[in-house]
Amino acid sequence: MQINDSPTTTQLAALIERMNRMAEDVREIRASQSKVEQVVLIMTGVQKDVEHLDEKVMHLFKVSEARGDQVARMDKRLTSLERWHRIMGSAVLTAAGLIGWGVQRIEHLYQMDTRIQLIEQRLKQFHEFERKQAEQTEYR
Repeated sequence: MQINDSPTTTQLAALIERMNRMAEDVREIRASQSKVEQVVLIMTGVQKDVEHLDEKVMHLFKVSEARGDQVARMDKRLTSLERWHRIMGSAVLTAAGLIGWGVQRIEHLYQMDTRIQLIEQRLKQFHEFERKQAEQTEYR
């Protein structure tokens, strides 16, 4: 086909068909482009949110590091207090045992004191009896 030749109807129909397909492709591309633009806007918002969250997380890490020393000191103090509680608990239990043993000893001593008093009383009565016997034998 030369430049001055007029196109035939078949050629025009094919050209129109191709133009229609191209126009449809352009509409689809524009629709896709608007969807891509929406996604880009959403992603920009998400990126800003992620940056904001990143700043917050970094702030939390800084706070955590600052508090880490305090937590370590508290942990050492708590360990020390646990040790003292164990020692004091053992001391209290030992003291309670000693007090119980002491009370038993005191009760035993009171019983012994009562027994000694009874024995002394019996001995006193026996000595008085012997003295009376001795006096009665002297009078006879």
